[in-house]
Amino acid sequence: MHQLYYLARGLDLGEQKIRDPEHHNPAATTIAEAWLWPVLLALAQSNLLRSNELSQLFSALEQWRSQASIIQVAGDGSIQVDLFADHPLRKTDQEPSGEHVLTISTDSLA
Repeated sequence: MHQLYYLARGLDLGEQKIRDPEHHNPAATTIAEAWLWPVLLALAQSNLLRSNELSQLFSALEQWRSQASIIQVAGDGSIQVDLFADHPLRKTDQEPSGEHVLTISTDSLA
């Protein structure tokens, strides 16, 4: 999933609007927002949730993902994702090391 998003960014498609008939909300979203949805779900440790809690979170993230942002400078509480790695996400205040490491800010969700 991360490598597909990296490819989309490399082709300048990250902010292109797409429609997905499977979403509850018929509005078009960007490829970046579509990628952020499962990333935010992973941050919530969804494997520890009950099925009804997971369903509520899944629906909420459909709206909240547009409030998370990919930023250039790491800050308190930011999360880094290495698009080439299979390891879990990590919280950090270090600067990204390479174009394949993205920093996600969830400050507006807190």
